[in-house]
Amino acid sequence: MTAAYDEIADWYEEQFLSGQRSAPGHDPLGIDRALRDLLGDGGGVCLEVGCGTGVHAAVVRELGWTPVGVDVSRGMLRHARGRLPIVRADAGRLPVRDSSVPAVVAVMVHTDMPEYLAVLREVARVLRPGGVLVHVGIHPCFCGGFADRGDPDAVVIRPARVPRCRYDS
Repeated sequence: MTAAYDEIADWYEEQFLSGQRSAPGHDPLGIDRALRDLLGDGGGVCLEVGCGTGVHAAVVRELGWTPVGVDVSRGMLRHARGRLPIVRADAGRLPVRDSSVPAVVAVMVHTDMPEYLAVLREVARVLRPGGVLVHVGIHPCFCGGFADRGDPDAVVIRPARVPRCRYDS
């Protein structure tokens, strides 16, 4: 199986991410801030679903968690390998025991996972009771030109495309 991101993994690491993280503390999309605010300090394993190149591992580690990444893309995991322990797996079938993980993060992956509802069911299965899921869901390809960054404490997203969503109970 070839994952969609396999073909662009090097570009993503070398071009895209270098523009997003040009200097220490540079967080133009507020992802690091969101992780700090929503995940918070903790301990134990924090599973990153769709970890890509593992760029969020450093923040997760700073908060006291032990990041472990899961992704289906060999290309992305090639870059992640030096940043966190990794497992190549489908997020809809996580190779993790029931109720065994205290925290899960999913950063900007929902638009790349066609069966995201199944992924969320898997996350619910592997999370310990009282565990935390942090979902950062605005993908940069959908907010770039439509984002108003006039207020440094808020990013306002202007309507551009509203996908039709169906939620099953």
